[in-house]
Amino acid sequence: LLVATAPAAPPSIDKRLVTGNQAPSDAAVVIGIEAYYTLPPVPYAGSDATAMYNTMLYGRGIPLENIHKVDGANREEIIEAVTRAAGEVKPGGMLWVYYAGHGVAAPSNGERLLVGVDAKADERMLEARAVAVSELEQIAIQAGIERTLMVLDTCYGGIGRAGLELLPGKRFAVPLYAHENHAQVSIWTAA
Repeated sequence: LLVATAPAAPPSIDKRLVTGNQAPSDAAVVIGIEAYYTLPPVPYAGSDATAMYNTMLYGRGIPLENIHKVDGANREEIIEAVTRAAGEVKPGGMLWVYYAGHGVAAPSNGERLLVGVDAKADERMLEARAVAVSELEQIAIQAGIERTLMVLDTCYGGIGRAGLELLPGKRFAVPLYAHENHAQVSIWTAA
């Protein structure tokens, strides 16, 4: 006799999943930028970052002092947080970088950029106030970290969740040459 049962609903990301795992050698940076100074907002980026922070702390088991949550970060704050966390990774540990916010392909060369809170809808200002994904990769590589995982909840097409363009009339594509792979860095990205 076969009995059909409905599949279990996926767990809520807003509910803390306490696993008892311990990752004392890991460090993490969690960045959520929901409200930009002059660019369209990114709805839910703040709550997504909070959910990831809780996952790192309660699910992964990274020590509280090794998790750096930065809300509304500019370029310098993003780089500082990743550099600090990279210095806290112990041998055999992993660096986690989570970013929820606007992304764009650099107008000058197509490189993937994470947009800082103070960027403006101007090609030069947008690029100057953003952080290239490759910069964050280099921080991890130069720190000698064997494993880094970047989870980037962003797209690079220059359009926000609400359909508003970051630079009116401009859409961007990340060219294949901008995807250099490093053995010790893995990237999960939304688009």
